[in-house]
Amino acid sequence: NIVKLKNEMQENDKFILFIAGHGYFSKELTDGFLVMNNSKAINKDTYLESYMQMASLNRIIDNIPAKNVFVIFDVCFGATFDLNAQDIDPNRYQKTDLDVSMAEFIDRQNEKTSRMFLASGRYEVPDYWSNSLNHSPFADKLINFLSSEDVFVSPGKLISIMEGNATAPILKQFGKHEAGADFLLPVK
Repeated sequence: NIVKLKNEMQENDKFILFIAGHGYFSKELTDGFLVMNNSKAINKDTYLESYMQMASLNRIIDNIPAKNVFVIFDVCFGATFDLNAQDIDPNRYQKTDLDVSMAEFIDRQNEKTSRMFLASGRYEVPDYWSNSLNHSPFADKLINFLSSEDVFVSPGKLISIMEGNATAPILKQFGKHEAGADFLLPVK
C-alpha cells in the first residue's frame, strides 16, 4: 500500500516505484488510469471507480517525505501521470570526470528535491514483441540495463538506453521537482 509506505518514509530516503501492467485513458474524464487486478469492465464502471486515477497517484507520490523520488511506468498512457509535466534534459553522465569520491558526487547530485518519472510511452505500448516474448520491449531494456550497470542508476542513463525503444519512452519532472535536481542511486 503506497499510503503505508508514505507514512514510513524519511526525508533522506530514496524512493523508486516501478509499475507495470495496464493503463487506460478516459476522454470523458480527461485523465489516465491504472487498471487494477480488481478493476471492473469499463461498461460496468462508467466513472472508473475501481481504477487508480493517475492524477490521484501523482498527488500521493509528490507528497512522499523522501527528497528523491523516481517513478517508472510500463503501462499504456503512463505519460498521463502528469499531463502538464515538463520534459527533462537529462544528464547522461557520459563525460563526467570526478575529482571527488563517487559517494560525494552522488550526494551532491541528490541535494535538491527530485520528482521524475519515466513512462514507456505516451499512448498505447506493446506488452510483448518479437525480440522479447517474456517482457515488454521497455521492460526488456530496463532489465538489461539494471543487470549491467555497475556504478549508479539515474533517469538520464535510463532514458539514454531507452530512446530508440519501440515504445518511444519519455522522461519528465513533476510536482516539487527543483531545477537541476537529479536522482542518482549507487549500485554497490
